[in-house]
Amino acid sequence: MKLNRSIPHSAAIALCILALLYLGYAFFHIATSLAPDFSVLYFSTKNLLHHANPYTNKNLYTFFAYPPVTTLLYIPFTFLPYVIAQFIFLSLSIVSIGGLVYTSLRIICGKIAVNSFLIVLALFVFAFPTKFTIGMGQSNLIALLFILVGYWYKDKKHGVCVILTAIAVILKPVLLFVLFYYLLRKQVHILISTMIVGLIFLAMSVILYGASIHMYYIQHVIPELMVTTGRDVYYNQGILGFVSRIVTDIPTRQNISGGAILLMFGSLMLLARKKVADNDLLAVILSALVLIDTLSWQHHFVFLLFPFIHYYVRYYDSEEHTSLGILFYLTYILVALNIRSPSLVSGITTPLILSHQFAGATLLYSLLYIQIWRSQKNYGNNALIAR
Repeated sequence: MKLNRSIPHSAAIALCILALLYLGYAFFHIATSLAPDFSVLYFSTKNLLHHANPYTNKNLYTFFAYPPVTTLLYIPFTFLPYVIAQFIFLSLSIVSIGGLVYTSLRIICGKIAVNSFLIVLALFVFAFPTKFTIGMGQSNLIALLFILVGYWYKDKKHGVCVILTAIAVILKPVLLFVLFYYLLRKQVHILISTMIVGLIFLAMSVILYGASIHMYYIQHVIPELMVTTGRDVYYNQGILGFVSRIVTDIPTRQNISGGAILLMFGSLMLLARKKVADNDLLAVILSALVLIDTLSWQHHFVFLLFPFIHYYVRYYDSEEHTSLGILFYLTYILVALNIRSPSLVSGITTPLILSHQFAGATLLYSLLYIQIWRSQKNYGNNALIAR
C-alpha cells in the first residue's frame, strides 16, 4: 500500500498525534456541553418508556425522526443521568473510529501496516463528516462498525453477521440499503435471518411501547420524511439535495431525482451480474447509499470510509491509476471539506459550490464503477487469451 511506503513513519505519527489531540479536544468540549442528536434519542426513549409521544414533543432539540424500535438500543442509557450517558455514548463513538479503520484495513488488506493505520485514522478524523457525527452525537460510526464487522464474519460466523447487521440497521435505518449487498450476492439465508432478528426487535418494541405509537410513526412521521420540500438545505448532500438546489419546481425536482436514483439502482444491478469481488460490490453500494438517501446529511458521509480505502488499495495502487489518481485526491477534499457559512455563498455557481460532498461522492462512485468495469473487461480478455 503506497500510503505505507511514501510517507515517513515519523510524519505519520505526527499527523496521527495531531488528529488525536483534536479528537481529545472535541470530545471534552462536546462531553461537557450538548450532543444534540443524542439528547433527542435519550429523551425520546424516556418519553416512550413513560408512554408519551416523542414525535409531538416540542421541547426536544430537533424533530425525532427515528422509528420507535430504534430507541430499544438506547434504553440502557436512560438508567443513567444524561451527562454520564452522553459521556459513555461519545466514548463509544470515539472508540468506533479506531475500530472502523482497523476493520476496514483488515478486510481490504489482510495485514495492517502501522503507517497505513495512522494515516487513514488521521485523514478520517480530520474529515468533516466524522467531526460532524461526533459533534451531533450521531450513531453513524457505531452502526457502520457493526455493519463492517458483520460483513467480515459473513462467511465465518453466520450468527455474528446477522445480529450485528440487524442491530446496525435498527440503530441507523438508512443502512437497510446495505442489505441490498446480500440480495445481489444471493445470500438469502443472511438476508432472511437479519429480517427475522429485526422483526423480533420490532415485536419487543410493540409490546413495550404499544401498537398505537408505531401506527402514529407510519401515518404521520414517514409521510413527512417522504416530502421533497425543504430538501435544498446545505447539509443535505444526496441526489435530491443537489437537484433541489437547482430546480425549484417540486414535480420536476421529484422526476429528475427519482430518475437519477433509478439509474443508480440499474447500474448496481448491471454490475452485480458480472463476477465482481465482494469488496468491490460493498464499496459501490456504500458509495451509492449516501447519494440515494433523500435525507443524506453530511454526517452520513462517514459511510464512505470503506469505499475510499478500498479504491486506494485495490485500484489507485495499480498501474492503471495514473489518469484517475488526481481525481481520487479531489474526491477526498470535496467530501472532507465544510462551508461554515453557506448563507454567505452567492452567485450563479452557488448550487454547485454548496453540493461539494455530493460531487465528491458521485466522483468516488464513478471512479469505483469505472475501475471495476475495467478489471472485469481485462478479466474477460485474459480468459479469452488463455483459451
